[in-house]
Amino acid sequence: MHSFLKAIGFSQISKREEMKKIIGILCFLLFQSCSSKKSIIEKSNDRLLLAKTIENYMLNCTDSNDLKVHTKAKYNLENSTITFYIGNSISDYDQKWNIPLRDIEIEVDNKNSKTLLRELKIKGIDNKSVIKYSENGIEETENSDYFVIYLYNWCDKNEQNNFIAALKRITELN
Repeated sequence: MHSFLKAIGFSQISKREEMKKIIGILCFLLFQSCSSKKSIIEKSNDRLLLAKTIENYMLNCTDSNDLKVHTKAKYNLENSTITFYIGNSISDYDQKWNIPLRDIEIEVDNKNSKTLLRELKIKGIDNKSVIKYSENGIEETENSDYFVIYLYNWCDKNEQNNFIAALKRITELN
């Protein structure tokens, strides 16, 4: 091992204790690099990383390739809400669901494993209507009991699991 360390630029190491420290650091980095993205997400406190995971999944793995009818997501760090919307943008939309993360719980329906999709249901804690639904640019027309995201089998299973883990983790952090 000592000759290996010398070969990669650690020729100044002369004591066994220094070599043990370097080996410890290399082992730590190796274990970190082998961790799955899902396990990193599940432990993360970085809301922006979690939000980007959610936003990217919604952009790449849901509904349609037509961005006007494609469900997208946007996280608001200031008020800890996530907004799912159908339309051109968060301000130019046909439908929009504003979801306060501190007031929700998430359920995943895995019963239909042979069908083309699974369902992820976001609902208010104790079935309270906390999701603000808006339509055709008219803000908060009504409250909704839940919001459903369909998890299609054609999208990568790991990406689905990362999305679910990110949504659950960002909810826990609020």
